[in-house]
Amino acid sequence: MTIKKTFFNSKIVYIILIFLISSFNILHAQDSTFVNKDSLYLKHPFKDWVAKSKRSIIQSWSNGFKNYTHNTSHVFSSLNLSIQDIDNSSYTSHFNYSLKDYNSNVYKPGYNVGFRVDGLYKDKRPYSFIFSFNKLTTGTNYQTASSLGPIIGSSFTSYKVDDHLSTLFFAYHRRFLLPIADKNKYKFYFIAGPSIHWVVSSPSADNSMNKTFAKSFINGDLGLEFDNKSYYTIFVHHKTGKNFFSGNIPIVLNNLEIGMMVKTRDIF
Repeated sequence: MTIKKTFFNSKIVYIILIFLISSFNILHAQDSTFVNKDSLYLKHPFKDWVAKSKRSIIQSWSNGFKNYTHNTSHVFSSLNLSIQDIDNSSYTSHFNYSLKDYNSNVYKPGYNVGFRVDGLYKDKRPYSFIFSFNKLTTGTNYQTASSLGPIIGSSFTSYKVDDHLSTLFFAYHRRFLLPIADKNKYKFYFIAGPSIHWVVSSPSADNSMNKTFAKSFINGDLGLEFDNKSYYTIFVHHKTGKNFFSGNIPIVLNNLEIGMMVKTRDIF
């Protein structure tokens, strides 16, 4: 008798618990439904602005790059030989530097490493987007030399260019397939396009004080590339750039870049 009573009481407790849990779930669902319905009629300026901006960015990105297809990513590295031609004819300052110590009219070596995407524009025009980090050591070619006649015979300049530069490099190149050799095995390309060196290294104290340092160089690029059965590509690029928008002394930066790139998927 006691066993049956205990079982009966346990059953009643179990039924009550189920009823309470079901009631709580129904009330919670109704409350969530009311909140969702209310949110449809309430204004959320910031949330709506973020959603609208996100849709706009995605649409602009899709429309802007919808014609760029068959994309393949690469990594590359290269030797970078550089020289700066400095037009210092109209600049004077309180500083004087002996040209025999600073004028080295030769290309000096540096290096770069980067990432590149190759593909087709409108399914028929080869192109490449390039991003790289460059560590440049440049030769210097001063266009004008000053002197003090017979008293001080050595030539000097009032401006000393920064010849150690770290830059971020961005480029867009069109690639033109050349009719050389068997195109199914080996492909030779001629490339051309604009690029920019953005200087990220700190300027020297003199140039920083006189605000004569170049922050960027706008370049025109030409080059040749050899694609060996898509295993790797060897390239030779020449870039000539000028500091149009930064620095008050005209400087031309010349780079000769010799390097190799491989597909990202072949490494990672």
